[in-house]
Amino acid sequence: MYARPFANMLSSVLRRSSAVARSRVVSRAASSYAKFNWEDPLDLESQLSDEEKMIRDMAKAFCQEELLPIVTEANRHEKPDAQLLPKLGELGLLGPTIQGYGCSGTSYVAYGLVAREVERVDSAYRSAMSVQSSLVMHPINTFGSDEQKEKYLPGLAKGELVGCFGLTEPNHGSDPGSMVTTAKKNADGDYVMNGAKNWITNSPVADVFVVWAKDDEGDIRGFILEKDFPGLSAPKIEGKFSLRAGTTGMIFFDDVVIPAKNMLPKAKGKFQRFHTTNCWACDVFCDVVVFLTRVDICTDHVCQRHILPGLGGPFSCLNSARYGISWGVMGAAEFCMHQAREYTLDRTQFGRPLANNQIIQLKLANMLTDIALGLQGSLRSALFCLLCVVCERWCVDASGLVTGVVGTRRLGQHFDNGTVAPEMISIMKRNNCGKALEIARNARDMLGGNGISDEYHIIRHMMNLEAVNTYEGTHDIHALILGRQITGLQAFF
Repeated sequence: MYARPFANMLSSVLRRSSAVARSRVVSRAASSYAKFNWEDPLDLESQLSDEEKMIRDMAKAFCQEELLPIVTEANRHEKPDAQLLPKLGELGLLGPTIQGYGCSGTSYVAYGLVAREVERVDSAYRSAMSVQSSLVMHPINTFGSDEQKEKYLPGLAKGELVGCFGLTEPNHGSDPGSMVTTAKKNADGDYVMNGAKNWITNSPVADVFVVWAKDDEGDIRGFILEKDFPGLSAPKIEGKFSLRAGTTGMIFFDDVVIPAKNMLPKAKGKFQRFHTTNCWACDVFCDVVVFLTRVDICTDHVCQRHILPGLGGPFSCLNSARYGISWGVMGAAEFCMHQAREYTLDRTQFGRPLANNQIIQLKLANMLTDIALGLQGSLRSALFCLLCVVCERWCVDASGLVTGVVGTRRLGQHFDNGTVAPEMISIMKRNNCGKALEIARNARDMLGGNGISDEYHIIRHMMNLEAVNTYEGTHDIHALILGRQITGLQAFF
């Protein structure tokens, strides 16, 4: 009895919808679409706040005027710019998301935009900035005492002090939980450190060393060392053909005595691995917790375990840096694409520009797509601290999903809500680094023989991106992090 009235009503609705659709088509035909801007295809500009645009433009002007003219010679002769960090500090671009201590206290989006402009010139310059901001200033601000913050952060923010981060060891890269560097207590209550760290950005020129080591109980602790501590040495690594505009070295510790007050008081814990086969859900839970290193107890299943925050300190730093990397490599990719576009428009072969060939336009279109999507992904990934210093508890390490303009208030909301996961960071670091390297390789090929000349800069970016694709979690390690979440099975060991 209801079939015919319903059919009549549906027919009426469809007729009205069809009329509306036709009117919209006519309206659209009568008007014009927005003009496509290939330099900003998904309108990133409209999603930024005025403050973020101002900081971005300031960083871009500095990088193009101060860094680009010197980078070729710096890379050729492996001569880092000793004034890089002081200049960035003068502009307020070091530790920019930190509140107080001479830092800008701006958004993570602004930090990412700065990284993008710096790496548009060179990955080594962005690496130096990232280490100072995310790997040195961040742990001191997050895990340090008030005395430590007051002593070190103002100088680091100004670039008067150079910092480095010691986690990777000669025999332990992707497996930091197996580190052998130790810090044992002596009779005076201080710590004595022995061991070595490898592939450490800025170590040969560093004044401040944030180093991670195992104490007497096997807990991983963070320590602040200074360059004049007896027994500490930081030789330069020679012969590297990537990141040559920056300094990379090792750190050796030979009975280095570290005052107890130099230990980061809020970063401690064991790194634990778990093997179970009887509970798939608990396996996944515990694997995630190991990487989040948050304090929690699995009470939902029979295999109860207490997870202590072990690598939460260094992983918090690395996640913050990986976020900046996801922005930075897009700057390098943009440069390579623009250089390839300009070259193929100017270069004439067989009576017409190279850019007039389908294969060239296909490559440029692929580059444009990867960069546009990569930037949107980075925009929607804002990193926060692991440790909530207000309630003194471990919170979810986060790459918060944000919409459009990101401010500190919104960051706080996502931090409090815990709506995010580190795997989002893995997606963006892995995707953007891999795409940027592919773009650099294709851009070099598009320049033919000229592509290997540093006059065009692309070969330098390509060599740099080989390193960036590897450090702070290799392309394959981030794939394993994601694969574990997809399958519920970890394949690390």
